[in-house]
Amino acid sequence: MSVDAKQRIIEGALKLFIKNGIKSITMDEIAESLSVSKRTIYEHFKDKKNLVFECVQLMDNYTDAKCKEICENSENIVIYMMKNALFMQQNLKNVNVKFLEELQTLDIPSDYIKQKQMERQVKWEMKLSKGQEEGFIRPEMSPAIISTTFHESIKQMVDKARTDHPDASYYDLTRMFVGIMFRGIVTLKGLQVIEEYEKNNPTIFAQ
Repeated sequence: MSVDAKQRIIEGALKLFIKNGIKSITMDEIAESLSVSKRTIYEHFKDKKNLVFECVQLMDNYTDAKCKEICENSENIVIYMMKNALFMQQNLKNVNVKFLEELQTLDIPSDYIKQKQMERQVKWEMKLSKGQEEGFIRPEMSPAIISTTFHESIKQMVDKARTDHPDASYYDLTRMFVGIMFRGIVTLKGLQVIEEYEKNNPTIFAQ
């Protein structure tokens, strides 16, 4: 089986997981949707757990590549944050909430999780430090602390809000809380950039 064929299986399985959740999709359904035999899938994936992990890696690689592209096309840290938030929001629109919830319970290798967290924290810390030098991020803020806690804080707030308001979508809640967090770390100069960006993208943050 070619590498291209293996990649096709990963991409096809990920689409099914995103649309329907992970637990509800069987290997038989993946095989049927791709018009291949289940045996063909097992030639490259030991089990469903292994396939899901490779789907997570594909998703992470795509996200990292997109964030790098956004960074290269952003004039400053605030524009980068806004474009990145818009990208994440667009992705959330078509994601089944089951997929997001089940991702949190996956038995993903801890060394992989730690490595991805460290990579992203270091990148964020460097961007925030540069943002402080340019006057967009509040100087009294610790880039290391913001970088370490930012995503986890949003996740905890969204999860709590989902518990209290189960009808609220991850998309709307994330959009709202990201807006709150951004405003909390920028200077007046940074806030002006946010407000100008919002004028051109009025739906980026919940009002």
